[in-house]
Amino acid sequence: MENQEIIFNFQDRAAYLESLDSALPEQFYETRDLGGGKKATYLPVAYQEAMADKMFLYWNVTNEEYTQILNEIICVVRITYTPSYPGAEELYCTGSAAHPIQMDSGAKPNEIGTKKKPNALEYCLPAARSAAVSKALESLGNIFGRNLNRKVGDKVLAPNFKFRYHVRKFQRIKNHGSSRPPIFR
Repeated sequence: MENQEIIFNFQDRAAYLESLDSALPEQFYETRDLGGGKKATYLPVAYQEAMADKMFLYWNVTNEEYTQILNEIICVVRITYTPSYPGAEELYCTGSAAHPIQMDSGAKPNEIGTKKKPNALEYCLPAARSAAVSKALESLGNIFGRNLNRKVGDKVLAPNFKFRYHVRKFQRIKNHGSSRPPIFR
């Protein structure tokens, strides 16, 4: 078997971080009604996973745990990934989500043993897992929808808001006697 050349999607860590902090065009986002006149914008998990395929050389859910609390399933996942740039190390992120177990109409949460729909877990386990994967990816950067619906005080953050600096070169430019500090590019 021959050695295969690895093709990286990013030249270096700075280019990877720059992409991670960018936001997808609005056409990729969807909106859901939260009730009470409130809406939330989100990036569907299919787009998030497609972006993960581009951003990472390798990524996979390496651990998932499920817990039932009354009529809800809680899922916690750990995603292991390697960014797609030379010299990148394997990293991980985690996400969690809950999804209600479908029950008969009018059933109370403590009646889960007798009022659960027959195939409820076939629906809610994958939904909880999918939401947990989405939350894990979302935590990594704007490209996965991190700042959608986020507020600081009463200010809504832009989907491409970032507070990370991307340093590519540390090339000092002479300031020829200027009183200003030196410029780095």
